[in-house]
Amino acid sequence: MPEVTDLNNLTQYLDGKPAEFGCALAARIALRTAPLLRTVLHPRDSSRPSNIVLPAFCVLSALNVAGTWPERFQDLRQKTQSIARLTHNTIHRIHNENQLKLIKELEVVPEMDSYIHELKKEKTKTGIAVSALDVIMGAVETASKMIDHYNKLASDKTLIDSVVEVGRKAHWVIDTANS
Repeated sequence: MPEVTDLNNLTQYLDGKPAEFGCALAARIALRTAPLLRTVLHPRDSSRPSNIVLPAFCVLSALNVAGTWPERFQDLRQKTQSIARLTHNTIHRIHNENQLKLIKELEVVPEMDSYIHELKKEKTKTGIAVSALDVIMGAVETASKMIDHYNKLASDKTLIDSVVEVGRKAHWVIDTANS
């Protein structure tokens, strides 16, 4: 693969490639953000891994199928989208709960700096996990656009733009997590 240094290079690189190539690339990009889901794991809440991480890996596995065997993904499309949406909703609920907890605690005990700091860190971590799941959702959307492309319902440009958007979001979330 030639060096892709920016999103314009990626667009040019993908132009003329088969649809499943773009889908597989979006899935690999999404997989790069999967480790960021560990930020929502919390020792006091053992249900989180089964509610977020396991379904996310199920979705990533389906995306791998989409990039490798696109004709089989047609059958998995609805289930994959449902699992991705449920996982996405769960992470948003956790993130919103963390935001509300922080707001309530700031009103009640603003002088407890260390406790407030921990709550802010928790809110930031779940925000990163939300963004990582947004990337995975984008890859699911790319896989769906690939199927639409096969059915002549989406253009090459639509598919390429979807892959580039997944790349843009992944780049942002990884940079944010590392800063």
